[in-house]
Amino acid sequence: QPEPVVAKASLKRRGVLRLGRGGRVRVPVGCPGGVGACQGTLAVKFRPDGPGGALRAAGRTTFTLGPGENASVSVRLGRRLRARVGSSRRPQRVRIEAIVRDPATGTVALTRVLATITKRR
Repeated sequence: QPEPVVAKASLKRRGVLRLGRGGRVRVPVGCPGGVGACQGTLAVKFRPDGPGGALRAAGRTTFTLGPGENASVSVRLGRRLRARVGSSRRPQRVRIEAIVRDPATGTVALTRVLATITKRR
């Protein structure tokens, strides 16, 4: 019996995300074509104690995309990360995780991408 196809969210842009009004960042996410709908959770994590420290959640939201669909998912960041980005001259490094559940089979796929967040101009 063939393995079930797992829908994976493809995080489109590695690199720089800009902190918007209301403490939100927009993360481009895509669902590959030829699979079912991508339904999952997008989480932003960072290390408040610096490199080597524990990862902490800074924001999370859910999303639903059809096959072959791309969208910018908006995530509201927590107060601690917003303060760090606003007070620092250097961009803050974060990890973005997309956890996608395939409703038909119940399988779960995790996608991780590193990015940086900068403050608005």
